Amino acid sequence: MTKTYEAPDGIKYPLTEAKYDIAFRIYRSDRRKAKKLDPHNCLLALGIKRDKDVKDVYIGAGLDAYVVFKGMGGEEDHAVHFTIPRPARKAVDAFDKDRTAQTMQVILRKPTAGRTRDARSRMDRDRKRRIKDGTHKVRTRGPGAKRVQRLGVGNRPRPRISKGGSVSVTVPASA
Repeated sequence: MTKTYEAPDGIKYPLTEAKYDIAFRIYRSDRRKAKKLDPHNCLLALGIKRDKDVKDVYIGAGLDAYVVFKGMGGEEDHAVHFTIPRPARKAVDAFDKDRTAQTMQVILRKPTAGRTRDARSRMDRDRKRRIKDGTHKVRTRGPGAKRVQRLGVGNRPRPRISKGGSVSVTVPASA
């Protein structure tokens, strides 16, 4: 089953996991063009889009980022799943909170074995099975602060993921 990423314009791209890290610069001057809570036009997305080989970017609410690269040498355009490390996540949160920004080098990381889309799907499936069997043990840790409580701003729109594995980032009509 192949996974696909659907861009806001409706075009679907094959989705793969990153095999490498990617580094780019974000500039303080981009904050004039950047939009708060917009995963395609936030400060990090504008920094990544500056690369000539990038067609589209989605910087998610959690640790996930999707970058659509142009195809090279007969290869078709494709989307790649990255994870967002803590310093970049803090830059996104600071911008969403009060539009503060600094010029900095940001690195998107390849997902660890437990953060890949397949691994998370497997873990969710196993968890549902354990809940159904009644063998699931809930581990409790202290209550975590939600983003709206920590920063005072709401969540970014999340991509909708279908059971077939395709990722769509279009906003539902009811939102």
